[in-house]
Amino acid sequence: MSGPGSVAGGTAGQIAGGTADEIGHRDAQRDAEGSPGLPGAARPPVLRFAVEDAAALECAAVPTVRFTVRIDRVGTAPVQCLALNTQIRIVPARRAHDPATRLRLAELFGTGEGCDRPPPGLLWARTSSQVAGFEHGTVTHVDVGCTYDFEVAVAKYFHVLPGGEVPLEFQFSGTVFYLDRGLLRAARVPWDAEATFRMPVRVWREVMNHYFPREAWLRLDQDAFDRLYAYRVRNTLGTWEQVVDSLLAAAGEASRGRTSVRWGSAGTACAGGTGGTGSGERTREGAGEEGD
Repeated sequence: MSGPGSVAGGTAGQIAGGTADEIGHRDAQRDAEGSPGLPGAARPPVLRFAVEDAAALECAAVPTVRFTVRIDRVGTAPVQCLALNTQIRIVPARRAHDPATRLRLAELFGTGEGCDRPPPGLLWARTSSQVAGFEHGTVTHVDVGCTYDFEVAVAKYFHVLPGGEVPLEFQFSGTVFYLDRGLLRAARVPWDAEATFRMPVRVWREVMNHYFPREAWLRLDQDAFDRLYAYRVRNTLGTWEQVVDSLLAAAGEASRGRTSVRWGSAGTACAGGTGGTGSGERTREGAGEEGD
């Protein structure tokens, strides 16, 4: 029977077949030699990530920004395949905002006491992709869908910025597969694999201008849309731009260019976002086009 101060058949300083110092020494030696029980086994490759570029992806089903990511391998085992997870965050605190921009960001970050603190980060996207095997390094792409839905904080932030760059923080994780003496092994990519990148605001605008030239999206409650549509019919207005101009004129606001509005069904009228939801009618109001 074990006496006081004993642990698993030994004293408090002896755990699972040795002292804590002996166990630590064996663990360090095992890490240096490779996998336990396999002397000389290859250690998992360590991956280093760097984001090199961002550009609008023209041929895609939804508005998309394509990031070019450089991956370099550190270690002896070549990579057979990489299942890569990427999380992208916007870090507004890493760029300056002039007074006019801060005023426009009030809806996003608030006003009043405490708003002089750095604004919080915004989660933009989480993606998953597969990277083919490589020896020393490779280049892959991370595609991120964009939305013109102004109920989404990221879309509001991009839209408000007058120019410059958007500080981004990339966090990588996933599973790396590698060969060890003819055996396929797997290891996790830790979440501390990170990279930063400053994306020009013009990239987001190029994406939106490509998919929505001279247009914007507006989300409305179904009841609000029904009232707006009834106003259009009652006043025999041919386009949604005329509806907006008429309402602004009645409110004493001067018209400042064209604003295009689309709508859908499934609980919301005039849907925003990429790809759209619902199967209702949509109208594309552009130069030379008119609605019903």
